[in-house]
Amino acid sequence: MTRLDRRWAKARTVPDLAGLTADWLEGRLPGGHPGGYDRPDEETTDLVPDLARLNRAGWATDCSQPGESGPRWDQRAAVDGWVADDRLCDEIAHVADGWGLIVVRQSDEECIGPDTGVPVTRAGGRAETWFGRRLAGRDLRHSLPGLHRRAYRALDGATYLTVVDPAWGRADRLWHVLDRAVR
Repeated sequence: MTRLDRRWAKARTVPDLAGLTADWLEGRLPGGHPGGYDRPDEETTDLVPDLARLNRAGWATDCSQPGESGPRWDQRAAVDGWVADDRLCDEIAHVADGWGLIVVRQSDEECIGPDTGVPVTRAGGRAETWFGRRLAGRDLRHSLPGLHRRAYRALDGATYLTVVDPAWGRADRLWHVLDRAVR
């Protein structure tokens, strides 16, 4: 991994982290992401404008993927991350729910364990990856090293929001709906 830009260690709030994530996604922030990525995954390239818009609205996205299908696998479009602004979280959840998307909201007391969550990738009919697994405390510090202690407290106190398209392989609905929610 490349060295993190100093701005990550100076961030104190969820909106600070979201803004840095947007800059990183768009290639405006040198170095890597605290999550261990030098750059967005190749499958995320087409999602960068949508993800940057979500982050600039205040949703510090943690993980995302497009809806895709292959011969023996498929995945649902999905995104999750932290939202500190209750009104923004309510608006996203309301709009997404109205379009029939799966919405999971978790506060700091509601951490989902390792064998739970929303399955988003399957191979041979078996679930392979899940979204909606909120990290807290020590796990958060391990997964996102190098942040200021106030940033960890801000993430820990924010709502962890997950939105998933229920249709396997559908590529466009989730991003269209979330764009409407944050505009």
